Amino acid sequence: MNVIIGCEVLTHDELSEDMKKKALIQEHNTLVEIWRADHLVDDFKEQLEKIGFMEPEVFYSGFGSQGDGACFDATVDLKKVCRHLGIPYRSRNIWECSIEVVNNRYVHAMTRSVVFHGNKASVGMKIETLRAELCEEFYETLQSDYDEQTSEEACLGFLRERKFVYRRGLEETLEEATKSEGVQIL
Repeated sequence: MNVIIGCEVLTHDELSEDMKKKALIQEHNTLVEIWRADHLVDDFKEQLEKIGFMEPEVFYSGFGSQGDGACFDATVDLKKVCRHLGIPYRSRNIWECSIEVVNNRYVHAMTRSVVFHGNKASVGMKIETLRAELCEEFYETLQSDYDEQTSEEACLGFLRERKFVYRRGLEETLEEATKSEGVQIL
């Protein structure tokens, strides 16, 4: 025996205010869960390599906790980095530079530091300042993308593209049909 069950299909704007709020929260949670920054990380790695931070590994966490931020590990190509900073580099200079982990509990800009060995400490300080600024700028880029992709406006845009079956109405219709027609719901 076939039973046809009718139900009302609504747009987001036709939902009750309570249902709109629930849908918005659920959509936001979904967007937060699926948000990815792979394309941003790839772009950042390219930028770092152009500057002279070679084979970078990028780390980040966000958004809303005290230890959130972004940082990177990399091999430092001093010649390229100095060129980027406008610092004269001569091969006879005996300079060494590396990025070391200062704190591995978090991943913000201050969890790494440039260690510079050479006769010009000011060069090391400039490289460290550049590294920290790049980390901060990248974190701002991440947060901006995250905020845009998970904003109320983005959620509403996705919600308005779909239609909804009002669950309570459907449950009542199914309950009535099962009682009167002997239908089992699987």
